[in-house]
Amino acid sequence: MKKLLVASVVLGLAGLGFSAVSHAKAPKWKFLRWSEDWSKYEVENYKKAKLSEDGEVWVSLGGHMRYRGESWTNFGFNKKNDDVFHVVRATGHADFHFGKKARVFVELKTANASDRDLPGGRRPLDVDTFALQQAFVDYKLKPNLRLRIGRQSFSFGKQRLISPLPWGNSLRTWDGVRLDYKGDNWTTTAFASQFAPVRLYEVNKASENHKLNGLYLASKKSPFTKDFYLYHASDNGDMNLYTLGSLMNWKRDAWNLNLELALQMGDSAGDKDVSAAMMGTELGFNVNGSFIKKLFVGLDYGSGDGNPGDGDHETFNQLYPLGHAYLGFADHIGRMNVRAVTVGMIAKPSAQATLRLALQSFYKDNKNDNIYNAGGGILRPAAASKGERHIANELDLTLVYALNKDLKFLFGASYLSSGDAIEASGVDEDVKFAYWQANYMF
Repeated sequence: MKKLLVASVVLGLAGLGFSAVSHAKAPKWKFLRWSEDWSKYEVENYKKAKLSEDGEVWVSLGGHMRYRGESWTNFGFNKKNDDVFHVVRATGHADFHFGKKARVFVELKTANASDRDLPGGRRPLDVDTFALQQAFVDYKLKPNLRLRIGRQSFSFGKQRLISPLPWGNSLRTWDGVRLDYKGDNWTTTAFASQFAPVRLYEVNKASENHKLNGLYLASKKSPFTKDFYLYHASDNGDMNLYTLGSLMNWKRDAWNLNLELALQMGDSAGDKDVSAAMMGTELGFNVNGSFIKKLFVGLDYGSGDGNPGDGDHETFNQLYPLGHAYLGFADHIGRMNVRAVTVGMIAKPSAQATLRLALQSFYKDNKNDNIYNAGGGILRPAAASKGERHIANELDLTLVYALNKDLKFLFGASYLSSGDAIEASGVDEDVKFAYWQANYMF
């Protein structure tokens, strides 16, 4: 861990040594760095270094570093689970362009954590000592048709179902093929892939037991956009899930709304017929106040199974979600057998600072099903809850301070109070979570 921290500091100082990218045509930093378009950037430096005299062959270099400290009290509602630990991640990428048709993108990653004295210890979520995060070839078959082959990260829509999991330390990635078509009003993405699970201290390999295929259509019209998707997830033939969904975004004056609905069908690992559903929505109102900028209310839902012993499976499978953004920053509850209500606000104490305050209540969708954690595992078995539905209430407070374009700081605190279903099923201490984070990109 000490060696990794030292290496991270060295990388950070090296990055700070580069001249700041402030040209008018320089794109904004994005989490998926391959989505940054530096082709129109006119200044020649590390973001667009010419490799041929005519400038047709060039490379863009970059990376990011992140440090986060976490403090937990009563993790998992258990008073025995207290700890303070640290996670650190560093990535570096090279984006090679060969004319206007061909491209090679390579991204390396190292992620590690100090000793973690909580259930699970140092998890794949926290540690991936050295990995090939992305390595793919792009080729434009036509100006509006692109083929991508290799290791890559996926992010679709609001990331409720498929996400590279930016909050996690080790990130997600897949090996596969992707085809993107950009029409006048729609973009269409088709992909076939295998998930590459983290193996902590060994080389990550794609797993034939975790296949993910799909089709995603996104409209471009504003102020109302609508996306449609079909995902197919399989586990070595024992599980075949089809998730058909739609995401709608609407803006008018100060109001904005996003609504996502999905139905799930197929066969479960227990050879049961799957019939499940999910919903996620947020209604926001932009305020012209000098301090409060936005008020919002959200609803989140993942179906549960009222009779687990019959031939039907009705618990929604959350696939590869970014639950952190929707189901509490303490990451205790998953989008499975859950109903959640959120109210909150976003404020701007200063031009560089953004404050977010949110209050959530979680309930079981069906009292005869389990309570599931953020990873999809069983947090509390169904019978132990004794028919109670209320899982917990959570209060989240976060403060983001952007020192400049490259460097941001994040401070947060969460308080998760146990509800009747937790109290009836065992240990029920309230969870306290605090964290501090620095993120540098270049």
